[in-house]
Amino acid sequence: MGAPKKHIFNPDEHCQSLIKYMGRGRSFVYWAVKVAKISRATAYIWLKNHPELKEAYAEGYWHGLAYYEEVLQIIALGTHWKKRDEWEDEEDHEDSIIIGSRPNLGAVIFTLKTRFQKEYMDLIDLLGDGGIYSQDKGPLENVSDSDLKEKLRLALMK
Repeated sequence: MGAPKKHIFNPDEHCQSLIKYMGRGRSFVYWAVKVAKISRATAYIWLKNHPELKEAYAEGYWHGLAYYEEVLQIIALGTHWKKRDEWEDEEDHEDSIIIGSRPNLGAVIFTLKTRFQKEYMDLIDLLGDGGIYSQDKGPLENVSDSDLKEKLRLALMK
């Protein structure tokens, strides 16, 4: 068995392809495995050591969010999904959604809530006082641990 293959980071190629694939709804993991063909360790080393890749990741995140919001809007409005054979020009529609049947709305919502948590986190009445709280926004900071534990205990008993 030979020495492991050394992967060389190419800022122009890798940053652009990361933004492109994340903008089509693909994850960082998909890009690393299928496009860059690198291991998980290499992917995260590159992300840590190359600020331009980290910036591309952040930009790709926003493009991915926009992609899934567009998918959600298409589903919500019931608009037409173009199939590959309906395109006039392949190049003009490279970012179009290619499907054979209607997508699953629950899957789109799940994706938005799990991949884009800060933007789509569930807001809950955690304390049962009619207030709306989230994991990263107040007023949970003002609640003592003992009060929170008691409210959760009572909620679970219901």
